[in-house]
Amino acid sequence: MPVTRQGTNDAMTPESIQSIIDRAIQRNSTQSSGGGLRRPMQPARVCSYTDFIKCQPLNFKETEGVVGLSQWLKKMESVFHISGCTIDNQVKFATYTLLGVALTWWNGHVRTL
Repeated sequence: MPVTRQGTNDAMTPESIQSIIDRAIQRNSTQSSGGGLRRPMQPARVCSYTDFIKCQPLNFKETEGVVGLSQWLKKMESVFHISGCTIDNQVKFATYTLLGVALTWWNGHVRTL
């Protein structure tokens, strides 16, 4: 015979959801004030060039055309996400994957800025 609950209403109202959220926030704030055991927070780790390279980004040569460029862009976005690379480092690290004419174009473009 299955166990059933009698006399309870499982309907979630906005008020009951807000009450649950408020209790969770209160519980978390009392734990952070030294009232309970906490796991030590590790500082965020900055993505290094080595971390970036470990994700095996694709090199890009202009000879690969539009399809190659699209594949390179998708792979680079994935690598940036996986490696946790900051926006500040994305251009610098992506530049290291340019080869041949693409690198020559980039160097010329940077000089004009």
